Amino acid sequence: MKLLAPALLALATAALPVHAPVVEDYFGARVADRFRWMENVADPAVQRWVRERDRDAVAQLRGPRNEALRHRIQALDDEGTWVPAVAYAGSRFFVLQAGRRRDVPQLFVRDDRLGPQRLLVRARADRGAHESIDYIAPSPSGRYVAYGVSRGGNENSTLHVMRVADRALLGAAVPNARFAFVSWLPDESGYFYNRLLGPRTLVRSRVYLHRLGSRAPDAPVFGYGVARGVPLAEIDLPRVYASRFSPYVLAVVMHGVQRNLIVYSSPRAALLAGRPRWRRVASGGDGVIAADLFGEGALLLTGRRSSHFEVDRLDLRTAARTTLVPASAPVLAGIAAGPDALYVRDQRGVRSGLRAVDYASGRARTIALPFAGIIQGFNVNPARPGVVFQTASWIHVPLWLRAVARAGAARDLHLKPASALSNRLVEEVVNVRSADGTPVALEIVHLRGQRPGVARPAILEAYGNYGINLDPFFYPDPERRFYTRYAWLERGGIFAFAHPRGGGEFGEDWHRAGMRLNKPRTIADVVACADALVARGYTTHARLIGWGNSAGGITVGNILVSSPRTFGAVIDEVGLSNPVRLEAMANGPANAPEFGTVRTRDGFRSLYAMDPYVHVVDGAPYPPVLLTVGMNDGRLAPWQVLKFAARLREAEAASPTVLLRADYDAGHGMGSTRSQQDRMLADEYTFAARAAAR
Repeated sequence: MKLLAPALLALATAALPVHAPVVEDYFGARVADRFRWMENVADPAVQRWVRERDRDAVAQLRGPRNEALRHRIQALDDEGTWVPAVAYAGSRFFVLQAGRRRDVPQLFVRDDRLGPQRLLVRARADRGAHESIDYIAPSPSGRYVAYGVSRGGNENSTLHVMRVADRALLGAAVPNARFAFVSWLPDESGYFYNRLLGPRTLVRSRVYLHRLGSRAPDAPVFGYGVARGVPLAEIDLPRVYASRFSPYVLAVVMHGVQRNLIVYSSPRAALLAGRPRWRRVASGGDGVIAADLFGEGALLLTGRRSSHFEVDRLDLRTAARTTLVPASAPVLAGIAAGPDALYVRDQRGVRSGLRAVDYASGRARTIALPFAGIIQGFNVNPARPGVVFQTASWIHVPLWLRAVARAGAARDLHLKPASALSNRLVEEVVNVRSADGTPVALEIVHLRGQRPGVARPAILEAYGNYGINLDPFFYPDPERRFYTRYAWLERGGIFAFAHPRGGGEFGEDWHRAGMRLNKPRTIADVVACADALVARGYTTHARLIGWGNSAGGITVGNILVSSPRTFGAVIDEVGLSNPVRLEAMANGPANAPEFGTVRTRDGFRSLYAMDPYVHVVDGAPYPPVLLTVGMNDGRLAPWQVLKFAARLREAEAASPTVLLRADYDAGHGMGSTRSQQDRMLADEYTFAARAAAR
């Protein structure tokens, strides 16, 4: 059965204008780009084509079954309370929350005895100009709160500051504060923040200091071209961090998407006096992936001696260095310096653990968690012991917890109700042998009582980039995904999650094993997971749907073009599809440390080898493909998706099975409303079900 009804074929195969391909020479390799002209997304011909393709996809996917599925997804969505962020300061919890029928999260405040909530910021949810609260940063006592708001899912945040007692806005709003990294001074007289040069300009950014009540323009204190003796590259993204527990500040620099940080320190008083004494604490080669302050020392989560990382304490007065938490079997994946202990997040493959480490002795105490899963979202309150964080698994609704070292167990903050769905779900973790013999973790989720041997429709999700784990927190709304996935499971479907090389589940070596020229290993690992699902009797290749998101588009896109019979269909959400042209995007150069650059021979070889778009072959037996794009996407240029869709449709002109869903009120997905996400998910599940039934 074809995905496109015959009545739609004439409209669906409408041709794009013909343009001569752009041919470029890269170190002797000539690469033809047939749809380079589509990179001008504002071109009326591109706009017209995108809207036609979206109308085609909607007409093909929508109908009574799709509408029933959408209503079911919406009903499941309404069962939960969406809480994407919590911050604990002074005696107050600041909670981003969307309850039943609320389309976007709003900002609330409640006291730490978990009394009634009070609304602070109401984000607009009207179609075409909806707002998203992208981040929150309360002051140490909770007297003030800084927050970022963007529109249409574009993530181009404007920074605001509110006095909590009377909801009064203080000072002028700050535009281009997408990566604000707000850090308050301990006395709450002001805060540091990062500001970009423009809404689509992700280079040469700087950190500024704002003093509450001041009307003078904020002056830069760190960043590109600011500090003598501190050279920053154009793609470097800096932030300055102050702590109530230390007389120093840290300036932390991310070199594009590179995990290893560059870290400087200065006495805080010297910086505030306009005479900072910056001293480099860590270079990019030191393998530091996180840093914090406590007392006279900097706490560095570093992989300089082990890919499983360790925590070193660097005395900022003497530069003496000692190991506080040695490397061990679990990967050390995160740290947070609380007033009572250093809290360390362990990563044991696809599971997390939590330890509280005494600053003086280094002795660690394991914190008991309510279930086996993943934890994230560390934040500490300078006025209270402990750490607040979120935990989840594929079969447990995410919970916000608070752990205190002396208690030994984390307790639920009861910011959301429990779910009975967990009792109906089963999760299996198996090791799959990749083509070179490397074991790869594969998680399989299905309804209780289902057994292998019945070939069911199955969705296999994969990512494998940046050292980022594919876990329940991979998506920005893990709770909503937990509930809405049930709409697929209750219809007899299966979910599977591959953990290929290129992710960070097993340490930095695992990440590097899937980087740049090693990217074929990522692809091979996911193909092995697909084959294992079939071999174990869960599904067949024809009923298996490959699902990728963002840079996961490299993963599923490469399987599509290199091994088209692995999947019966592919869903590619806002997928990176043309890596050779990555550096033509606003934030493309920042990705060179992960994927490579066309300015070097090896960099070009890496990008070319992993580029699905340039490897599409006319007449190849590709399975049905659904691509999605947010036309306000500030992370991935929409033309990455549009060019891939156009090339696939051109290659399969005789049997078009490539659908494109475009949302003009969305970006990369982080700021989309519940209604938008429910609508898109219904279309994706409809596509998957039809493909699996062919």
